[in-house]
Amino acid sequence: MFKRTTYQNGCLSREERKRGPKVWIFRWRETAPDGHRVNRKVVVGSVKEYKTEAAAKKAVDALVSTSTKKLLNRCVQIERSKSWLSTTGKRN
Repeated sequence: MFKRTTYQNGCLSREERKRGPKVWIFRWRETAPDGHRVNRKVVVGSVKEYKTEAAAKKAVDALVSTSTKKLLNRCVQIERSKSWLSTTGKRN
């Protein structure tokens, strides 16, 4: 048998704090360079700020989109910086 491909988009939940209002937490898993899985989480905002789960999901989408854009911009910078190097590592 073959292994089924799985897709993980993360999950959004409300979490109570010792002090202050409840907050929305976004959790996901990443694969580390050595191959093991790492659980991650980030506070999206307070329940007062995002009253519904749908509003919190929109905030998560914006957060993920921003992170993806930053990553792509960094890759473009690296590739552009390589273009002015010759094969010997000196400027042309």
